[in-house]
Amino acid sequence: GVAVTMADRCRFIGDGPGSTFGTWENFLFWLMLLATVVAILSAVLPMTPVFGTHGQHVSLNVHRYSSLVAAVAIILHAGKLLSYRGAGARKAA
Repeated sequence: GVAVTMADRCRFIGDGPGSTFGTWENFLFWLMLLATVVAILSAVLPMTPVFGTHGQHVSLNVHRYSSLVAAVAIILHAGKLLSYRGAGARKAA
């Protein structure tokens, strides 16, 4: 749901009229989505009989680190967005 609702606002189009966030926020958004897709696939694909024991161990490590990257990106992205809202509220007051 987040990917569908925010993808249009997080395009790398510069500081034009369609740009809602800066380059850093856009990068964090797309990193978050990529890491989340990798985490989901690395959890689902080993359930098929294609992977052996070694493949399942590799998939577990991929899942572990992609989930860690996704969590860090989510925290940083949320922090940046909340800092913008706080700055906007201080300017309006």
